[in-house]
Amino acid sequence: AQAASDALRVQRVEIIDAKGFERPMLAATIMVPAGWQSRGEVQWTPGRQCGRAYGLLMQAAAADASAAIELSAPEAWGATNYGAPAGDCPQASFASAGEYLSSWIQRHRKDARMVEFKPRPDKSRVIGQQQSSGSSLRVWVDSGQALITYRQGGREMHELLVTNVILNHSRMSMPGGQMFESIQGQALGVLAWRNAAAPVPQRHFDLMWATLRTAPEWQARIDAAERQMAADNAATQAKISQIQAEISRQTLEQIRRKQIALAVVVRWVGREQHAQSVADRDPRGHDQKRIAESPILPV
Repeated sequence: AQAASDALRVQRVEIIDAKGFERPMLAATIMVPAGWQSRGEVQWTPGRQCGRAYGLLMQAAAADASAAIELSAPEAWGATNYGAPAGDCPQASFASAGEYLSSWIQRHRKDARMVEFKPRPDKSRVIGQQQSSGSSLRVWVDSGQALITYRQGGREMHELLVTNVILNHSRMSMPGGQMFESIQGQALGVLAWRNAAAPVPQRHFDLMWATLRTAPEWQARIDAAERQMAADNAATQAKISQIQAEISRQTLEQIRRKQIALAVVVRWVGREQHAQSVADRDPRGHDQKRIAESPILPV
């Protein structure tokens, strides 16, 4: 009887990418309670320089608006310990899923009260790390969830939210003993389930979360596009470095030529001054005067 009462009838929601490729593609699927109205799409931001240029969006809601599930757009940020921007990313220094979720709630659920936050170590992992003399790099996924309450449409809403955040933290020692430090982060969207009667059971939430999956064909196209983009960026950077090296070489060559030309002019001016002093000397006292060579100025 307990198992039957705890059962959750569901329906599949498709998230369609209508703009990313030459034809609409199934990008992802997720299970939501049966009978809910839903919609999903892939939002593209062409030219975005920080984080991914695409994001999965999804909304599903009960007919009476007493409950809803929402997947919000991803966000990226960065910061350094000396105030300079971290690439083209918006300035922020969130170093954990908890810090990011707190900011997200303040911006998107302004009157909400935080009931509880807890990390999700089952979803967190280290991607890579390395350390050498004077420098270190660590990349990891930090996951966490928050339970909040607020009033909406005259109802007390209980909302459970989760996010996975990819973090990149680097440290490098600089001359003089100073330490250069930067952190960059990207939240892969916030998945939320709100309910008017009471908080959604954790088991139901986790089952729903586990059904959020990208479509293999779409994911393969995305991976190929990102690999090509990375290769193009590397080629562009190599070309920029080559151009900068050539400009530096040409600049040094121009400086060298100007130095030679200036030295020639100085020597010519010196000879002219010497000849003029000989022509203008007092013929009666030439035996008492010494004719000095005009000095050549160092360049």
